[in-house]
Amino acid sequence: MLPLYLFHEHWQIAKRKLQPLYGFMFTHDVMGYSHDQYMTLAFTVLTTALKKYKNTNAEGERILRLIQETCEQMIV
Repeated sequence: MLPLYLFHEHWQIAKRKLQPLYGFMFTHDVMGYSHDQYMTLAFTVLTTALKKYKNTNAEGERILRLIQETCEQMIV
């Protein structure tokens, strides 16, 4: 589960909710968040999407673009 960057205001809320979400996904405890999880999960999803949606239809390209935009916002 990766909240996607849709627009600036949405991302301001989504990035605050990432910490408890990642904590729960990795440790089954909302307080189990580590900053290493922030980039690890996002770029794992990006790598998987690149493999899956390479040479695919327009819907796959749209999904890949959204994931790439999300990763760009995470770096910022």
